[in-house]
Amino acid sequence: MAIILNNLKTDIFANVNLDLKINEKIAIIGQNGSGKTTLLRTILGLYKSKGDINIFGQNLKSKDDFKKIYSKIGYLFQDSDDSFITSSVIDEVAFNLYNLNDDYENAYKKAEQLLEEFGISDLKDKLPIKLSGGQKRVVAICASLIHNPDILLLDEPTNHLDKEMSQIVEKKLKEYHGNIILIAHNIEFAKKVVDKFYKLESNGLIEIEI
Repeated sequence: MAIILNNLKTDIFANVNLDLKINEKIAIIGQNGSGKTTLLRTILGLYKSKGDINIFGQNLKSKDDFKKIYSKIGYLFQDSDDSFITSSVIDEVAFNLYNLNDDYENAYKKAEQLLEEFGISDLKDKLPIKLSGGQKRVVAICASLIHNPDILLLDEPTNHLDKEMSQIVEKKLKEYHGNIILIAHNIEFAKKVVDKFYKLESNGLIEIEI
């Protein structure tokens, strides 16, 4: 199994259980404030919790435990600005891959390829925080994909995207071979990408039919 959550509990929710098979893709819905973003950040070890988080067969407890798996995970923040750390789009997209293998040429070649595939090559020298909301979103998605992660944690990926760009993102996520946990606001988009839907409530995570 890829991800197992057992009796996960935070100040917002409790009794969250999930057993995610390899390459399985799910969407999570819930009321505002139900803890969807908190759940993703808890899976990454960014928030404290009680219970067990098991990813890639490893029971994760300490910060060092979580750090060991970061290279295998792509994370899309709810607010794209929270992820930006560089002064150009090409640097932002290349960063995760370059940080892993210290191969400048390969990282920037892959980044340029991704920008072209998403149709935003013209933005490569722009300052990320100065872009429009939709442009920021696409840059952040590219940055989460570049290192070919085994798991994608996506917090409302279609925020600020127009129909054309949503279709490009949809195509890329359908082609992606790995696990996806997607926080869904756009239900119609999610239905085209994921295998199952879950609803997060204060007393647990419940599989539902959409």
